[in-house]
Amino acid sequence: MGRTGNGDGWSDGAGAPDDLPAIPPEWGPIVIPDDPAELAAEAELIRRELHRTRRQDRWHRRLGLHPGNSGLGAGHRPHEIAALRLPLIIMLVAVLAAMVSMFTVAWSDRARPGGSSPTPAQAVLPDRPLPALDLVDATGTTVAIRSLLPAVILLVETCDCANQIAAAVAAAPAGVSVVVVTSGTASPGALPPLVAEQPTTHTLADPAAGIRAFLDVQAAPDVATALLVTENGDVIRLVPEAPSVETYRADLALLVGP
Repeated sequence: MGRTGNGDGWSDGAGAPDDLPAIPPEWGPIVIPDDPAELAAEAELIRRELHRTRRQDRWHRRLGLHPGNSGLGAGHRPHEIAALRLPLIIMLVAVLAAMVSMFTVAWSDRARPGGSSPTPAQAVLPDRPLPALDLVDATGTTVAIRSLLPAVILLVETCDCANQIAAAVAAAPAGVSVVVVTSGTASPGALPPLVAEQPTTHTLADPAAGIRAFLDVQAAPDVATALLVTENGDVIRLVPEAPSVETYRADLALLVGP
């Protein structure tokens, strides 16, 4: 049957007081069943609430928010503690982003041949157009290099690059010159007749080594340096060591525009 509590105290079914403290009237009537099993549902809710509270307490202790610590102590309300969640999440995201960035940089350095040194395909391009240099052909006639643009310029001081020159002539789009240059007064070696007879093929000497000085690139043994220059003189590709036309073939189409 159960016992009922009201604002004047407790009573059993007959209404006799039990000399217990008065119950606050705002609580309303309270019935305590004789069989505790009838409170199973309420007991389960209380256990869940206690379990959730214990988990929050453990989390707060890990963050140093439990009562008794200096700084944040027992006087902090739950809503003040909850307000710390957003800054903590932002800090965590920032740390993860920094770690991803560091991993990306480290991986890109490992992926490049020779560690962090730039590969030929990643050579730094000049920040200004090719200067108006005068070169000399086999007859001693002065030739303005900018008059031959757009062009693939091959610097061949240290190599016998006849095959590479022939491949460049075959791959160059219509209207693009292939200019073979040696630094100093010596002219490039003789080219195969079918290559030398092409109107867009030019063999020139660069007495002052002006192109090398402009590029700030040293000649490598037995390999050419290739640079692709637009009609306006802009260098769109620089390959300090170009063993074949395949190192710059994909960019040849950029020399003739859309």
